[in-house]
Amino acid sequence: MNQRRRGKTHLIFHSRRANVGIELFVIVIILFAFAMTVAAVYPTLSNLKTSFDANPDLAVEAKESYDDLYDKSAATYDGLFMIMFVLFWIGAIALAFFIDTHPIWFVFNIILLAITLVVGMTLSNSYSSVAASMGIASAVPMMTFVFNHIVGFILGMVTSILLALYAKTRM
Repeated sequence: MNQRRRGKTHLIFHSRRANVGIELFVIVIILFAFAMTVAAVYPTLSNLKTSFDANPDLAVEAKESYDDLYDKSAATYDGLFMIMFVLFWIGAIALAFFIDTHPIWFVFNIILLAITLVVGMTLSNSYSSVAASMGIASAVPMMTFVFNHIVGFILGMVTSILLALYAKTRM
């Protein structure tokens, strides 16, 4: 293997042995970023709906079309979030199954789990305050449920990923 060393971060981020904890950390960050995007977009759509309804120059069909789009948008964002959540979870399990690793990396993964739990709790509190202030918590109930119970979901994801990583038979 003629591979150049690029520093200490190269060893962590490009090593296939230690990336399980980092994958989970990245998944939580991506889901939070999507939730914050929805929190920013949904009130904008609401304001746009109010402007459309107040505009007498727009045709009734245009207003009805946008009302229909607005009514479906929250459920679409909520469903898209859950699809992302489930597919990320399944993908992380599948990727963990194909990684051959030594059990010594289990300790490193537990440390990353603790860091991910702290970050997850912080992001959960941030989402709750943003969702409450923007008034979107009731519009996207599945997203709100996941972020209210993120610690349990992280523990479930870690358990299933670590089972896939360490409980397989060596061939």
